[in-house]
Amino acid sequence: MYESAITPDHKTLIWREDAPSTARDILSAPLDSPNVVRPIRNSAFDERGFSLSPDGKWLAFTSNEAGSSEVYICRLESNGAHWRVSRRGGSEPRWARTGELFYRNGDSVFVSRVSLGAEPTIGTPSLLFTGQYTNAPFEPLWDVSPDARQFVMVREPLGAGGTQLVLMVNWIESWRAGRGSK
Repeated sequence: MYESAITPDHKTLIWREDAPSTARDILSAPLDSPNVVRPIRNSAFDERGFSLSPDGKWLAFTSNEAGSSEVYICRLESNGAHWRVSRRGGSEPRWARTGELFYRNGDSVFVSRVSLGAEPTIGTPSLLFTGQYTNAPFEPLWDVSPDARQFVMVREPLGAGGTQLVLMVNWIESWRAGRGSK
């Protein structure tokens, strides 16, 4: 089991699994019945790098279905319809409670407004910012605050001589304040 998440209602586990016949797949199981495994996305394509919507009913994920890595969204159901969000490449999707979906394409971060309903409405992605930040092929190494006003990212090392460490004090309180949590 690789990448994993628990839905906001704490009832379902979502994870990525590598399968010889279908590459990388996204699966789910109820926490009270872990043997009842169902596929969310399993196909001949590589599905990975997922993020649950704030309400836990939708999934953003990366797939190579279009011939290159692109970001898609789907309902949290078995191999249902899916909709493409990115237009010229994308990976590492992250949701915000604002209805925005953020994703990376190389050194660039894009944002698209997504309205979820019977069929989602997906806004045209726009470039938000660029920078030299670390990425990983299967798991996002960054996140966006629930209010979409702050980002946490791992910056590439500075130059050939060393690494800079930045210490953020009380970051969890700041993050929680943006979520409206306890």
